[in-house]
Amino acid sequence: MADTTVPANGGQGDASAAAASSSSWIASIPDNDLRGWVQTKGFREPIDALNSYRNLEKLIGADKAGRTVLLPAKWDDAAEVGAFFDKLGRPKEPGGYTMPKEGVDAEMATWAQSTFHEAGLTQRQAELVIGKWQDLIGKKTTAAQEAYRAGVAQEEAALKKEWGAAYDDQVKKARAVAKIFGVDEAIVNRLEGELGFGDLMRFFSDLARRVGEDPLERGQGQQSFDGAMTPDAAKAELTRLGGDKEFVRRYLAHDTDASKKMEQVHSWAFGNQSLLP
Repeated sequence: MADTTVPANGGQGDASAAAASSSSWIASIPDNDLRGWVQTKGFREPIDALNSYRNLEKLIGADKAGRTVLLPAKWDDAAEVGAFFDKLGRPKEPGGYTMPKEGVDAEMATWAQSTFHEAGLTQRQAELVIGKWQDLIGKKTTAAQEAYRAGVAQEEAALKKEWGAAYDDQVKKARAVAKIFGVDEAIVNRLEGELGFGDLMRFFSDLARRVGEDPLERGQGQQSFDGAMTPDAAKAELTRLGGDKEFVRRYLAHDTDASKKMEQVHSWAFGNQSLLP
């Protein structure tokens, strides 16, 4: 029959021995803080501490040891946050960021470097932000240029319809009178930005009409504007010719010059619509 005799101390001897052993090795730790930490963790034997470290190393990986980063306890502590950013790989100084050689002026580069450093960006993050920014600006610039060209094309089409066959002549005269008055290209571009292509051409065309001197013939004496008429001007000219008895007489007599003039003015007023019923 098996011996089931209970030890006289009720088994407390073994427990006491274990406790004594644990206390002994903990007590042998010279560093007070470390000894307190071991007691708090409840490591009964040195093997317990070794297993804890090994498990931690398995968690973070041996290759990551020494490369861990702790989040700042206080995000309003500039020194602590700065040390955190430095640990992540932020350049030591704002000038440490490499900026693109093209597409970024000196003032913009200085601002970007200072802002990136304050935000704690690494060089790689800074390059990503700059690249995305340049892509965005490029797309916005392209979109603006396309919108401008589309707007000019639309206004040009409306102006061609309004001026008819006189369109080319009117544009030439508008540009010529702008040159005569010393309106350089930069000013013209600003005016176009404010008025639009169509209204700008109308403005200079009207100015040329009011001047009463053909800027294309300037320096050759006082001359009226020649060339094609706008539809409205041609219709007004037809009314005037209809009241000119001498012209009507010549036209009805099939005078060559009168017939050509009537045909031309009618064409300017109504396009290719024939004079004949």
